[in-house]
Amino acid sequence: MHAIPVTQPLGLPGHPGPAASPGLHQVAPLSAAALESAEVNRWTRLLLIPFILASASFMALLATGQLWLIGAVIFTGPGLLIMSFIHLSMSSDSNGDN
Repeated sequence: MHAIPVTQPLGLPGHPGPAASPGLHQVAPLSAAALESAEVNRWTRLLLIPFILASASFMALLATGQLWLIGAVIFTGPGLLIMSFIHLSMSSDSNGDN
């Protein structure tokens, strides 16, 4: 466990004043449309990847006839899709600050 350092309050003799901040500028907040667009893009990216991988695995299964490829279809299809939905639903800010 670490000790919390105690500093002197401002205004006491011998205590330097607050340091000047180095040229900081205020950043304008993003608009609601920009935030919504970013969220839709995030969902689209994460949900398209399992669909494309499962489709490619299924096409390879049909083209080659190798039955072991059904494992890749099952893992990339429902498996990754469910994991993507769980990740997106847990990390989504659906309530916002409204």
